[in-house]
Amino acid sequence: MSEKFPFLSLRERDRRWALARSFLADNDLECMIMFGMKGRERFDGYLANECGDGVVVLPREGDPVHLVWTPTRALRRIVKEDEGIESWISDIRVGSYGKGVVEVAKERGLEKKRIGTVGFNLNGPAEGDGIIPYNLWIEVLEGLPGVEFVDVSLAFGKKMLVKSDEEQAVIRFACEIGEKACQAMFDATQVGASEYDIYADVMRAIHAHGAVSVEPNLILALGPNEIGWGHPLWNYSGGPPTLVKSGEMVQAEIFPVYCGIETQVQMSIGVGAIGDTNRELGDVARKSYEAGLATLRPGATLGELCDAMSKPIMDAECYTVTPLNHSLAPLFWTSGGGQRSDRMTSRDRIKIIEGSGPPPLDGEFKFEEGMIWQFEPNACRGDHRVNIGGNVLVTAAGAEELNDMPTRMHLKN
Repeated sequence: MSEKFPFLSLRERDRRWALARSFLADNDLECMIMFGMKGRERFDGYLANECGDGVVVLPREGDPVHLVWTPTRALRRIVKEDEGIESWISDIRVGSYGKGVVEVAKERGLEKKRIGTVGFNLNGPAEGDGIIPYNLWIEVLEGLPGVEFVDVSLAFGKKMLVKSDEEQAVIRFACEIGEKACQAMFDATQVGASEYDIYADVMRAIHAHGAVSVEPNLILALGPNEIGWGHPLWNYSGGPPTLVKSGEMVQAEIFPVYCGIETQVQMSIGVGAIGDTNRELGDVARKSYEAGLATLRPGATLGELCDAMSKPIMDAECYTVTPLNHSLAPLFWTSGGGQRSDRMTSRDRIKIIEGSGPPPLDGEFKFEEGMIWQFEPNACRGDHRVNIGGNVLVTAAGAEELNDMPTRMHLKN
């Protein structure tokens, strides 16, 4: 584990602001509004380097403004500033976001300009309908009737994907924390162990090394044939913990977030005699992972990566539930899930809303050096599932693995 805790400097602030302003100029925009609030990506933090649950208004010229909902978000900065630590954005205002956006726009003479927004057209988990509240946006539209608003969520999100040297340093640190969390999970998993204890040990490993998590905080699944994926049910409904039994799979998706940048690892542990099917699925998932490593490089397309990772799974007559790969920071580009879901034994018990589905695959998306990508191959057969994976960096030479332990299935007892 690195001895020093990395952080993002004012140099990184200047790089991000310059990137955003160059984007504005290229797209004939005078301002960008980054809606963070309770969204997964906390977009205001990208420009402010703090979690304000708020909104950042960045004009092409002049200082940005950070809008937050409560004085406590502003008050917590005072001690640090008194110690000589400079906040990225000095102009922080408290109150209604809608009123704040209108106020700043009028101050800067933007009432009849083109303004970009980040927060409407998102492809992130559970955010396909965007994160901007109806009442907020109505107030903005009524207060700025002459503004032409243009959503640039995906276009600017693509600019955010290429990571600087400072961002790569914090990503590597977060990936080290992910390794620690996987080891904690492996150590805690044994016959008779409580899922509560496994959950607690994983989360402690994240927090003890200076990271946090992102919704759903930790996905944990126990059982010989658990193919669902999400919060443990007891996270909301309560009840006694499940105890690990011999022959079961214990699997998790872990989300270490450091300096506002999300990483993920997918840990899979077979306990005792797990049977031939689960062992084979572990091998298939690993083959998919290795196919991804051989394909990912600058200039390769997302379509090529998805085809390569899908082939071992389809050849083995398996199906998938969740994506095989996706972008991170922001999580907008994905392989999509549910390949050959007609093979799922419980498919007829699930009702799909007509006309809905995952975002279409952007098969022509091209990888660039400096992008961080998540490999998470999952191989399913019948009611069995194995999910492995970790973070990969796109380098000039190809794919660099940033994780090791979660990239293969482990056996215990």
